[in-house]
Amino acid sequence: MKAISYHQPYAWMLANGYLDIDDRSWSTPYRGLLATHASKAFSAYYYAYVRDGLGIRIPEQAELGYGVILGQARLVHMIQPGEMTAVPDARRAYGGERCFGWQFEAVERFEQPVPCRGQQGLFDVDIPALIAEEATRKGKQFGLF
Repeated sequence: MKAISYHQPYAWMLANGYLDIDDRSWSTPYRGLLATHASKAFSAYYYAYVRDGLGIRIPEQAELGYGVILGQARLVHMIQPGEMTAVPDARRAYGGERCFGWQFEAVERFEQPVPCRGQQGLFDVDIPALIAEEATRKGKQFGLF
């Protein structure tokens, strides 16, 4: 499966169905499922906007999840720079008029975040293998005590 990394709280917003469009400076021909990876970076400005400006009950910064896959969404359309949409600004991570709008549907948040190292751009992940690796790691850790 393909994945893409987001700074927090963008990853949390997408995984919880609050974002329909994410603006990026680059486009992709890919359409289909994308795992939503939360990087270890944090945007204090956007967090304050979500909490105070939009009034969304967002978890505390430390509880958002970092270095994990939070869920998946289907990338269905690439909005061209300057193209108008009917999506309200509150449901779009607006990057400016020169950005491409990555439009998502069928958002699904996983019950348990899946630990994963992120990468720039689109990258491949094998979620079942990551889950098995984490279970093995935890088993070995618990076996020491």
